[in-house]
Amino acid sequence: MVLYACPSLELLAQHSFNRFYYTLYDAFKRREGRFDNSFTRYWGYLIQAYAEALFRGVMSAGGASATVWFASSESKYAKGQKEIPDICVAGPRATLFFEVGTSNLRAPALFQGDVEAIKRDMEKAIVKKARQLDGRICDYRAGAFALGDGACPHSRLIVPVIVTTGYRPVQPPGHRYLAEELRRRNLLVQEAVLPLQILSLNDLEYLMNLSASGSMISELLTEKALQEQHRPRKSLPHWVEAEGIKDPDPERRHPLLTAGFESFFRNMEISMFGRR
Repeated sequence: MVLYACPSLELLAQHSFNRFYYTLYDAFKRREGRFDNSFTRYWGYLIQAYAEALFRGVMSAGGASATVWFASSESKYAKGQKEIPDICVAGPRATLFFEVGTSNLRAPALFQGDVEAIKRDMEKAIVKKARQLDGRICDYRAGAFALGDGACPHSRLIVPVIVTTGYRPVQPPGHRYLAEELRRRNLLVQEAVLPLQILSLNDLEYLMNLSASGSMISELLTEKALQEQHRPRKSLPHWVEAEGIKDPDPERRHPLLTAGFESFFRNMEISMFGRR
């Protein structure tokens, strides 16, 4: 008799999540016969809408003193400007530019340890988004769009942030690979641009849990990025713990976050199936 044990429930949940994702992905891919199928488009909409719902509901109700803009409706566009970051958060010391990614590591990278697959998928999930952020920062510096906060776009500190659906590099080799790629491609090297922050969707919920309990997420991420100019990177939960920041309860959702989660998916259900 052989028994198998997983030492990490988080790892087990992540692998189950990814298996679920790729089971649906493969099914729709076969049915549609194309790479960009209806499931990936729906998945992208779902993730981005959920991230926006968290910012709208949790941050405003949590009382954190920061201003938030969304690419969908609340920024001023100059002529010819087509895109701004998905979400912008202006805090006391810096403005955070968020890009929400929907690409995921595929099976060879997740389950077979294929180094080339990992690099290929990181290119799509992270480096591509870093290029988009780099372009948005250049546009902002050039005055192509304004956030209406009165800050000088040339001297304002900017924290670039990528939110991924499930993967973020946590080991030194992954950090080194990304740092080398960003330097090689001359991305996110503008003056007053702090080190790139990569958050999983779980990290974003964790951050919102802190926000709902009164922490200011713009200050948390700004301080973390400032420290990483001279220190090795840490995951968000490990950094929060190392800094001694009060954590309400990492194992439980704040009631405000739970309400936002339930409200979002209730509205999604109504939009898909109508009211019962």
